[in-house]
Amino acid sequence: MMNINATLFGQIALVWMIIATVIVGYLAWKKTDTPVIVTLVGALLNLIPVLGLIFMGYLALKQPPKTN
Repeated sequence: MMNINATLFGQIALVWMIIATVIVGYLAWKKTDTPVIVTLVGALLNLIPVLGLIFMGYLALKQPPKTN
């Protein structure tokens, strides 16, 4: 069985949070009226990867806001 130390786990988690937050930011910019707030919420949810993935899926399926 492969052992993983805490440093490697922390680095993987940090890289995941950065990549996932960039993706959430892009989706928030395209699909919401308040991209900064949605990106911050997404960054917090990315602390738990499953919640971050669910939030990304929600944003990906969300309809863009209508422009008048």
